[in-house]
Amino acid sequence: MLLLPQAQFFLSTNPASSSHQKPHSNATANLRRHTLIFAAVSPTSSSSQTQPSSTTHQSDDDEDNDAALLALLREDQTDAAYRLVASNPSLPNSPVSASRLLAQLSYASNSKGVAALLHRLRARGALHLLDANSLSLAASAAARSNNPHLAYSLLLSMLRRGLLPDRRAYTTALARLPPPRALRLFDAVLHHLRRAPNLSHNSLPDTAVFNAALSACADVGDCHRFRYLFDEMRTWSASPDALTYNVLIKMCARAGRKDLVARVLERMLSSGVAPCATTFHSLVAAYVGFGDIPTAERIVQAMRERRRDMCLLLRQVVAGEVRTDCEDEQMQTSAVLEDIVVGTNFNLKEASEEEEEVPLLPEAYPPNSRVYTTLMKGYMKAGRVEDVVAMVRAMRREGETAPASRPDHVTYTTVISTLVAAGDMERARAVLDEMGRAGVPASRVTYNVLIKGYCQRLQVGKARELVAADMAETGIEPDVVTYNTLIDGCVLTDDSAGAVALFKEMRTE
Repeated sequence: MLLLPQAQFFLSTNPASSSHQKPHSNATANLRRHTLIFAAVSPTSSSSQTQPSSTTHQSDDDEDNDAALLALLREDQTDAAYRLVASNPSLPNSPVSASRLLAQLSYASNSKGVAALLHRLRARGALHLLDANSLSLAASAAARSNNPHLAYSLLLSMLRRGLLPDRRAYTTALARLPPPRALRLFDAVLHHLRRAPNLSHNSLPDTAVFNAALSACADVGDCHRFRYLFDEMRTWSASPDALTYNVLIKMCARAGRKDLVARVLERMLSSGVAPCATTFHSLVAAYVGFGDIPTAERIVQAMRERRRDMCLLLRQVVAGEVRTDCEDEQMQTSAVLEDIVVGTNFNLKEASEEEEEVPLLPEAYPPNSRVYTTLMKGYMKAGRVEDVVAMVRAMRREGETAPASRPDHVTYTTVISTLVAAGDMERARAVLDEMGRAGVPASRVTYNVLIKGYCQRLQVGKARELVAADMAETGIEPDVVTYNTLIDGCVLTDDSAGAVALFKEMRTE
């Protein structure tokens, strides 16, 4: 984790003291410094500082102010240090104090303080006071505080100054930025790393960084960029792991390559990488996305049977595929992915028919609630309501011996959504009650799905009762989506007064 104690980022730099300095000047400086520290620690007195008129005295005061700021930071009194800075526009005025203050504000997740400090330094043209460690901390904190665009700006400004950001900082930003921006940032980082004369190990990209970038490629469907970055992993000594191949499944699915999706697991095993539970979730999700529910069911059933020959099953899927003209076009645009999955000069169709040894899974991977829920979403899209209900019943029975298969709030919300879409509000409400009996708390999303169902069927009274009774009992507050749904319901039932009342209530919340 990037937010390490400040002692690991900064050396303790005590203000230099000369043995030839006069005792009187030492006493005066110390008195002034203690006065500043007391003023910072006491917020009520921080605004009563007076500014000397003499330039010489001003310079001395600036040094004392900076020394007082450093003293507060070394004592971990970050709030007091920030108050001192807020009361004195000349602070911070040294690289050590500026960098340490930014680092400690970031460490304390004080996003407003970080933004204010950066704005002040930028207005003074003093951003050069900040070092790479403090800027990396600030970028990471900004990304985690749901402000990835600030992190993006900070990281690019570092690169323009020739500073290399910490790997964990740009990894955090890549995972939270929109895919196009994430890819631009990663390209810029790699470009500056290649040109840097002295590389720090902490700045070099690792497998996690590449996985974030590859996921961005999959999100935008950029097969060529995906292939390029996959090959770049070797250049930076980053070995593909299970998550890398899970992202590869997503990329092949996004490219419409069912034939390649079926071969990724075999490629993974032949590379010596063991799959994880998410690997099989990715496979099921891919076939559900293709609308190929039978293959998704076969994978889940093989998992339930604890079969280890999953690759054989997937080869049979490839052998049974009949290509369409549309799929032939997709194969041309995504041919670069074949080099990753099966290598060059390799015919997928012929390989699936050959009697060659098929790798086995290192262990059995029983389905968990996430896999089951993904299959249920496929049933929901296909309008197979009874299959959704039957699936959740089977999960409850299986969950008695396999806790990982127990339905969770996402599973129950999927069932409720299916029943609401089918117009069966009575059974949807019964599933909500069943959640309570099973000890699975409903989320705000669950309630909003039910509320929307009631309002669409002009049963606004039941929707409002759900908010007033059930949500209030569980301590869940209605959000903007809840209010907007209720207002829409009032409009549908010509209850303009109720709509206005709900709007006023929403504004007061």
